[in-house]
Amino acid sequence: MGVLGLSVPAEIFSISSLLGQLTCDCRPSRTPNGLDEQRLVLEESVGVETSTVSKQRYLPIPKRWEKLFNYIENNSVVQDVVVSGGDVYYLNAEYFIHVTEFGRKRCKSVALHNHFNLSNEITRVTRLAAEKLFQHGVTVRNQTVLLKGVNNDYPTMRALIGKLADLNIQPYYVYQGDTVRGAEDLRTPLRDILALEKEIRGTVAGFMTPQFVVDLPGGGEKRLAASFESYDQDTGVSKFVAPGVKGKASIFEYHDPLALA
Repeated sequence: MGVLGLSVPAEIFSISSLLGQLTCDCRPSRTPNGLDEQRLVLEESVGVETSTVSKQRYLPIPKRWEKLFNYIENNSVVQDVVVSGGDVYYLNAEYFIHVTEFGRKRCKSVALHNHFNLSNEITRVTRLAAEKLFQHGVTVRNQTVLLKGVNNDYPTMRALIGKLADLNIQPYYVYQGDTVRGAEDLRTPLRDILALEKEIRGTVAGFMTPQFVVDLPGGGEKRLAASFESYDQDTGVSKFVAPGVKGKASIFEYHDPLALA
């Protein structure tokens, strides 16, 4: 089902010129300046008929979480639980605070990880949210990706770390860019992250100094950027060993970005 949403002033509202077999749903609304509008939603069938499937809604209801908490508590094989993406986005702050307090009573650590790459992404709303979470004992950590021409210089990265520290947000990770298609112009060579760590370490408290890491291709997991076994800056190839990764290759390579014209 293709959906086309149009907002048009009421006085020129007309569908007589529309082509094709369309279903019209006209909804009155108000514009920011108070003018009456009609909300026109046009639906046009595309393709063959499809069956209707009922879906269950998993709203953030604490009662439903009890089963999850009990499972985690009774299964020692579970070491870490990561809830990410839309699940956290739809989670009300009060619910998250509740989960944090629930975990603390059971001596379990619960933390919120966010993502800021620049200090100017941190707004007044960020500050208010960070203050509320801190006042309720919620641990907040930040993850940053090193981006060429954006934050791969000392003043920019140091400003971000300092602002996070002021808000009691722990600068947790600074990631070297992943080797993914279409991102060569944003990746930085390994020497950049090494130089940044060298300059930043010692300028801020140790517990507010991020780990500068490479998430190694091929399943090598996160390794400290400075822990390479070898790094040839001429070829741009660095090699890492990840003893804790089982069933994988013993040597993992990271390649600096290609030189783009």
